[in-house]
Amino acid sequence: MFRSSYALPGGGYSRHYFNLREPGYSEAHHHMDRGVVVVAMDHLRVGESDIPDLEDASLEIAAEANNAVLKLILERLAAGELGEGLAPLQPSAIVGEGQSMGGHIALLMQAKHRSFHGLAMLGSSAVCTRLPARTAGEDICLLGKDNPSEGLAALRTFDKRFALHWEDVPEAYASAESGASSSAYWLGATTPNAGGGLVPGHLSGKAATLNLPILIGRGNATYARTLCARWRPTCRRAMSVTSSFREWHTCTTSQERGSSCGSG
Repeated sequence: MFRSSYALPGGGYSRHYFNLREPGYSEAHHHMDRGVVVVAMDHLRVGESDIPDLEDASLEIAAEANNAVLKLILERLAAGELGEGLAPLQPSAIVGEGQSMGGHIALLMQAKHRSFHGLAMLGSSAVCTRLPARTAGEDICLLGKDNPSEGLAALRTFDKRFALHWEDVPEAYASAESGASSSAYWLGATTPNAGGGLVPGHLSGKAATLNLPILIGRGNATYARTLCARWRPTCRRAMSVTSSFREWHTCTTSQERGSSCGSG
């Protein structure tokens, strides 16, 4: 018996986010060393996937595409055709893992297709994801009252270096996140149309239908109001974990605080 994990990146990242090359920073290797088959996906409009027009790549459409890919992967895994030297395998548990926007897409997949046996939402809230600031009271809520631009506008000026990284994170990661480099291999130049997930109530109905074990991962400086904030019945089987990371929005965390992403 073995488990398989399907990892969905957040906005601005590609599937390589889950397999960073810095020693000790690969979440994929962390899980693989424990016998888990890890598949990281590029959403529509991300990385090496097709790049349709933005209006043709809503979160719902991305979830449909991801579910179709998941079914194909499971078929090939069972047939021993997924990778060279990989024998036919039938997973005993399928876990969907979504970071930030990826959590929203995984939620939509589960609500419509029951794609997974377990769900991990990392730095991802169906209510409001808050990013920490150096000054108390200036944290950012990625939520618009009437339209997503209200929440996204706050990203133009917030301190990414502080919000997403501890001080000892390798500069190659921190500088890329801060905009000094846009060609880092784990970043994505385009994203699905994620704006719907930032409007109040957009995900609440779908979240209320979930009935599976849920892991809610939050960094220790993240003010993420979770699924449980409003939909208590949904969360009877949910487990909330505050990790040793500053923010689950990056896996580039101090190895002294966490040996690899996913160790929480």
